[in-house]
Amino acid sequence: IEETYKKVLDSISNLRKRSKEQRRIPHDNTDFVRCLCLCLQHNHAQTQELLTHIRKVKQVKQDIDESSPLIINLSLEMSEWDAQIDGWQSQRQREIWALVDTLCNKIKQSDGAK
Repeated sequence: IEETYKKVLDSISNLRKRSKEQRRIPHDNTDFVRCLCLCLQHNHAQTQELLTHIRKVKQVKQDIDESSPLIINLSLEMSEWDAQIDGWQSQRQREIWALVDTLCNKIKQSDGAK
């Protein structure tokens, strides 16, 4: 594309170098038109590529927006389960210590009875 762009600039420069009378006389500007068409085609292709990319980004954003509440709810549920599991573990630990205390007291009582 840079080569084509350079050709277009050269053609424009050549057109400007012509006198007013030469500009009024029709000339064969096929090369200039061909270069200009190539630039326009390349520009069109880039625009289409950009639009395709924008559509994909828009779809990804929409997917994220749809998934975000689900992820937030899942995170909240996980936090609740984590708190509940911590509560169960604390309760079990208290029960184990209560059993250990009971066993220690029974051992002390049986040692005192002998």
